[in-house]
Amino acid sequence: MNYQIIVLKMSLTVAAFVCCVAYLFSGGQVIAMSGGPQVGSTGAPGESNCMECHTGNAVNSGAGTLSITGVPANYSPNQEVTVTVTLTQAGRSRFGFQLTALDESGKQAGTIIVTDSNRTQSLTGVIAGNTRQYIEHRAGGTTSTGTNQGSWTFTWRAPAASVGPVNFYAAGNAANNNGNQSGDLIYTATASTQPLVVTQVAAVSAASFSSALLASESIVAAFGPNLAAGTETASSVPLPTSLLGTKIRVKDSAGTEREAPLFFVSAGQVNFQIPQGTATGAATLTVTGGGGGTAAGTVQVEAVAPGLFTANSNGRGVAAAVVLRVRADGSQSYEQVSQFDAAQNQFVSAPVDLGLETDQVFLILFGTGIRYYSGLSTVIARIADTDGQVLYAGPVAGYVGLDQVNVLLPRALAGRGNTDIVLTVEGKAANTVTVNIR
Repeated sequence: MNYQIIVLKMSLTVAAFVCCVAYLFSGGQVIAMSGGPQVGSTGAPGESNCMECHTGNAVNSGAGTLSITGVPANYSPNQEVTVTVTLTQAGRSRFGFQLTALDESGKQAGTIIVTDSNRTQSLTGVIAGNTRQYIEHRAGGTTSTGTNQGSWTFTWRAPAASVGPVNFYAAGNAANNNGNQSGDLIYTATASTQPLVVTQVAAVSAASFSSALLASESIVAAFGPNLAAGTETASSVPLPTSLLGTKIRVKDSAGTEREAPLFFVSAGQVNFQIPQGTATGAATLTVTGGGGGTAAGTVQVEAVAPGLFTANSNGRGVAAAVVLRVRADGSQSYEQVSQFDAAQNQFVSAPVDLGLETDQVFLILFGTGIRYYSGLSTVIARIADTDGQVLYAGPVAGYVGLDQVNVLLPRALAGRGNTDIVLTVEGKAANTVTVNIR
C-alpha cells in the first residue's frame, strides 16, 4: 500500500473540509461557516461569492434580499459613517455575510471598524496582489436579529484623501441550518459613494458687496455654484438655520463651529448672518445641503466691519436711508432720500431740503457690521468736507443684523447737491454712499 498517496488524499480532504465548513454545536445543530467565511467571498472583482462552498442554488435565486445601507452618496476625507448589512429570507433563522470596500483599482478604500465584536469581526487578505480588509459575521452573529432576518452594523471611515469612487461589495448566506453547505441561499449586493466635490464660495458684506472683512452678527452675502436646490426667503424670526436643506456652518479662529441664521437661499447666492459669538480672526464657511455638494471659503472676522446699504442694493450710489425732520414745535416727519426712476430702472436721489433754520434734519443710514465699536467717538460720518454729528450707532430693534447710524446734517451743506458720505468706524471705512442736499 502506498501510504504517501493515502496521506496526500487525506490532506487534500481535510484542507477542503476546513475551507468550507466550520462547526458550531448549538441545540444539536451544526452550522456551516458559522465562524465566518474565508477572505475573498464578497463577489468583488477577483473574488467568489460563497457559491464556492455553498451549493445547490444559483446566486440571488431566492426570494430574499441583501442590502447595504448607510453608505453616503458622497464622502469627505476621514468621514465616519454607520453602515448596516441586512439579509432577509423567509423561513430561515441563520444568516452570515462578508463585506469589503474597494476603490476602482481593487484596493482597500478606507477603514472598516468593528463596533459589535459579538456579531462581527475584521480580517485582511490579499487578492490579485491587493491587500483588502473585510468584515464578516462571527459565530455569535449568525442568529436572527428580527423575523426571517439577520443584520450587522459597523463603522466605515473614509480615506484620508479622495481615492475616487468607493464600491462596497457584500455576499450573504441565508442558511437552512442543516449542518452542511448544501441548500443554502446566497445573495450579493453592492453600494457606492463618490468623493465630495468642494467648490469655492466667496463671502462679502451684504451691504457693501466689496469687503471680505466681516463682523460678528453682520449680514453676509455668499456667492458660488449650486448653493441651494431652489430659491427661498426666511419668513420668520428667529431666522432658520436651514432653507430648502441648505445650511451654512461658520468655524471661527477658536475652533468653534456654529450654524448660521439664513435670510435667503438660491442656486448662486445665500444671504446669512455671522453667528453671535464668532471670534475674531480667520473663519471657515461651509455650505452644504440643497445643491447636492459642498462649498467652502474663508473670511476674516473683525470686531467691526462697517458696510452701508444702498437703494439699488449694489453697495454704490444713493444711500438706503431716511431723513428725520424735527421742527421747532417738536413735530417730526420722515422723508425719503431716494426715488425710483422708471426710465433708468433704478433708484436715484430725492433731494433733501434742510428747511428752516429752526429745523433739525437727521440722516439715518442703514448698514451692518457696526454695532461692536468701542465708543461713539470712533464713529465718524464725513459728508463732503464736513463732519456730521453722530448721535447713535447700533442695532435696529427687531431686525436681525441690521445697524443704523443717526447723523445730524450741518446746515453748511445746504445747496451741495449730490454729496458723498464716508463712514468710518474704529478707523475702518465703509463703502461710500451719496445723498442729494438741496
